Amino acid sequence: MRETGGIAGSGLREVYVSALARDGSDVAALMGAFEEAEAYDETRFPATSGEKRRLRHTKEGRGTMSRVVEEIRAVGRREGIEMGRAEGRIKGKAEGRAEALGRLVRDGLVDARAAAASLGLDPEEVERMLA
Repeated sequence: MRETGGIAGSGLREVYVSALARDGSDVAALMGAFEEAEAYDETRFPATSGEKRRLRHTKEGRGTMSRVVEEIRAVGRREGIEMGRAEGRIKGKAEGRAEALGRLVRDGLVDARAAAASLGLDPEEVERMLA
């Protein structure tokens, strides 16, 4: 990476550039063509400009972009659902343990402070939880 001097070791050769740089270089001009909605440079970047024009200004291109955006959204939804399930499982296990501990303490089978110490929990927190 030019700005930081860092190296990304992915097994591929990658070049990271700032899309905000406007130093007059070809790279800066290419980033402008990517970033600015109506920026095209058919002379320096004919393939990029042509594909951008096709994606933005044809029915087929807009359909392609819509499908890509929907797939990105679907992936995000799936990831969000899985994250929510994982968090729910963790929370459910914790609530189940707390409920079981509460029953054992209320039934006089386990002392709250001894249970807290055994589980590595704060005794006052266990007592508040059971209250």
